[in-house]
Amino acid sequence: MTNNQTKTEPRPSRLQLIKERGADAIPGIPKRGAQILPLASLVEDPKNERKTFQNMEGIIETIKAVGVIEPLTVVSYEDDKYMIVTGHRRFRAAKAAGLQTVRVVIADPEEEHVRRRKSIISNVQREDVPPIELAEALQTLLDEDSSIKTQRELAKLIGKRESWVSDMLRILTLPATLQEELRMSEVPVSYDAVMRVSRVAEPKTQKSLVKNIIQGESNREIRAKIKQVKAPRTSPEKAPHATHKIDTKAATVVVHFNKANPTKGDIVQALEEALVMLRRKQSSD
Repeated sequence: MTNNQTKTEPRPSRLQLIKERGADAIPGIPKRGAQILPLASLVEDPKNERKTFQNMEGIIETIKAVGVIEPLTVVSYEDDKYMIVTGHRRFRAAKAAGLQTVRVVIADPEEEHVRRRKSIISNVQREDVPPIELAEALQTLLDEDSSIKTQRELAKLIGKRESWVSDMLRILTLPATLQEELRMSEVPVSYDAVMRVSRVAEPKTQKSLVKNIIQGESNREIRAKIKQVKAPRTSPEKAPHATHKIDTKAATVVVHFNKANPTKGDIVQALEEALVMLRRKQSSD
């Protein structure tokens, strides 16, 4: 190599340029803002908190009629692909509706925990993620995001009360079989109903209540059943009674009455009836 020759630096990869300078650093790729991209170029975030997609008929019909109204948010990914940050449900509905392309907003790549945090906050505000999956996502934030150390900090971050976060996380104490039944429910499952069921101590009662939820019973019906289960059981009132004792030379006779204050007439009548019954028994013997 001569003095006039200079050593060329290795050319950075597309992914490296995107990470360092954002999407605008790559010539020829769509710039940030609303763009039209093929559905085939989009991939779902494997760590997205939404795992099940049910009751899609309505959104599919809407997309068939008017298209995807709100663009998806994506970031540059590997092999000229884009990973979905928000809009997984719209993405699946667009595919089911037969669309080939979709409007997206290409955002700058972000660190994993930042992207996860934004995704969870977005879904919390819409409350359209099934309760089991959202509870798992909240627990993941606590476990993996070093900037969130307590439930109180998590509650402040997502704009919810600390008690709400605590109740959501308690859902994960339900038996695994019940969590899976709730996860796969074909009817929408209310956060409130599942939170209340998770507070019930008796496993058999929890199982029965989860079955009621999956069958479509309302929050009011679930609350009423839980209230009935938790109501203190009162012992039946004892009937008023009294005891009268009569001492004779041969024995002591004790008469129990089914009322509180028997009269002398009641005592005589009771003794006479007892004598009659005793004589009948003797005659039958």
